[in-house]
Amino acid sequence: MLNSARNILITSLVVAIAAGGGGYAYFHKSAKPTLTYLHTTVKKGDLAKVITATGNVASPTTANLSFGTSGKVTKVNVAVGDQVKKGQVLATLDMQALQNAVATAQASLHSAQAGLQALQNGPTDASLAAQQAAVDKALSDLGTAQSNLQTAKQNADQGYLQSQLNAATQSVQTAQANYDAISKAGDATQMTFAKAQLDNATTNYKTALSQLNNLAQLQQQAATAQTAVDTAQRNYDLAVIQLNQLKQPALQTDIDQKQASVQSAQIAFQNAQLNLSQGSLTAPFDGVITNVVPHEGEQIGGSSTAISVMTTENGLQITVPVDDSDISSVKAGQQSIITLDSLPGVNFTGKVSIIAPVGTSTNGITTFPVTIALSASDPNIKRLIPGQNTNVSIVVDSKTGVLTVPDAAIQGQGKNKYVQVYQSATTPPKSVQIQTGLDDDRNTEVISGLTEGQEIVVGTRAAGGSNAGGSNRATTGTGGLGGGGIGGIGGGGFGGGGGGRGGTITTVPKGGGN
Repeated sequence: MLNSARNILITSLVVAIAAGGGGYAYFHKSAKPTLTYLHTTVKKGDLAKVITATGNVASPTTANLSFGTSGKVTKVNVAVGDQVKKGQVLATLDMQALQNAVATAQASLHSAQAGLQALQNGPTDASLAAQQAAVDKALSDLGTAQSNLQTAKQNADQGYLQSQLNAATQSVQTAQANYDAISKAGDATQMTFAKAQLDNATTNYKTALSQLNNLAQLQQQAATAQTAVDTAQRNYDLAVIQLNQLKQPALQTDIDQKQASVQSAQIAFQNAQLNLSQGSLTAPFDGVITNVVPHEGEQIGGSSTAISVMTTENGLQITVPVDDSDISSVKAGQQSIITLDSLPGVNFTGKVSIIAPVGTSTNGITTFPVTIALSASDPNIKRLIPGQNTNVSIVVDSKTGVLTVPDAAIQGQGKNKYVQVYQSATTPPKSVQIQTGLDDDRNTEVISGLTEGQEIVVGTRAAGGSNAGGSNRATTGTGGLGGGGIGGIGGGGFGGGGGGRGGTITTVPKGGGN
């Protein structure tokens, strides 16, 4: 009975499980998703490695004109867009100011030439007499300075000042005694005379006492007087030297110096004449005015661009910055494709014409200017206008008729690169090592390891999962658990209520392991 009851109970549980949650057994049988291999055919094609950059259309013959001399603009004869002919006057400066500068420079030149001639001719009687008078005056000034120094030194001598004070003291005492005696006698006339003597003696005493008390100041005056003597002596010596030199024939060094002054004045005169000739700005060739900077009445510097003119007779060009990591791949003569956002669907062709030998660094990034010469025979060339923004693709390498595979199919890195050769829907792909060549960032050349027509895997897709085809990543997906039932792949539950947890995506980027 017990065994029979136990069997009945087990059977009931099995039935209950099958009825209420029998999906559990199904889950274990079908939880592993089925992968679909996304594959493509190995085929021959063309590859092109390009470097892209942006730049502006420009004329290869553009002249930024400046006057070459500063001045006030008095006339502007052109505006932007005007057609001009070679030699046409475009603008002028204040010619009167330039003519005055020429006259001043010419006067300086004549003065320098006269000085040279006078030196070569030697001194005149008048110049000798004038220099002799200068010597005599310097000698007189020296004598006066020496006399003043002697007086200053005496006044600054402490012993002398003390003796003067003693004598003044004695004079005051004598005058006081005399005045006292006459006062007792009562003689009014004599008293007046005695009083005057006493006052005079008192004044001399005060003076002597003041000088002794101001000894430091008097000594400073003596030092100043000594400086005056030294200066007067130098002036006299110089006057004598100049007189002696005047009497001597001119030295060759002096003649050379005067000749140098004449040459300098001659250059200044020529420069003034050149500035006068640059007062008018003329067109260097037939062309179109692209920029006019000054207005009439404005001051302008000699090096500042005043007017710009260009010609398109020699074609157009574009200069683009190329990163230093790419510049070694750029060579003169390489083909370039040019497009403009303003001209959709229109392609222009050109060639690399100039590669700058020196780069430019900005914020730690170094680029090299590369100039693209546009083909003058392009039928659409007349649709371009200097200044337009362009997108430039420089073809640095290309191959035609080579085996190619999508970059998404390649795994591995360095020399060890692999692809998965497709076998069948139910057979896992076979890993094959390949040797690669040119890569245009979308497709890669296969040198060895594959043949044309083979099928290779570019990704995988789990049933109901994400499709990785067409990307550069291989993907796989797994299902989740749905509410109340068995989780479907990337979607709702199988036979259960509510949405299931979506498929989980695993990615393998290009260059990773196989």
